[in-house]
Amino acid sequence: MFRHITDFSYKRSMSQAAGFYLVYTLMEVTFCVLVIWACVEYLHIVTWQDVYKFAIPLTVLVGGLFGLMFTTGVALKKNLKSEVSFLPFIVMASYLGIVAPFLALMPAAYLTMQDQWKGREES
Repeated sequence: MFRHITDFSYKRSMSQAAGFYLVYTLMEVTFCVLVIWACVEYLHIVTWQDVYKFAIPLTVLVGGLFGLMFTTGVALKKNLKSEVSFLPFIVMASYLGIVAPFLALMPAAYLTMQDQWKGREES
């Protein structure tokens, strides 16, 4: 389930894609928690009483960026940059990152189940 977790060009099965999604979503959540904690404890941008006003916009921003970064990364490693078909996945990842940040990596997990694009075959 967690084999080749950092290899974006690897073709995964459904359970491996679920593992990919879980690991990188956990990384996204951990990043958000650490940034919020640092902003409260060290930077004194916000107090613990008002942290919810800061946490929600930050989570939306990080969710959108993580979805965009990882979906683009998978598409580039699978040589899908010359394919138009991966663009909806990029848009969907950004949209899901804004609407529901914990779902932002679903398009990237789906793309990891696809074959690597080899280009046009010479005839």
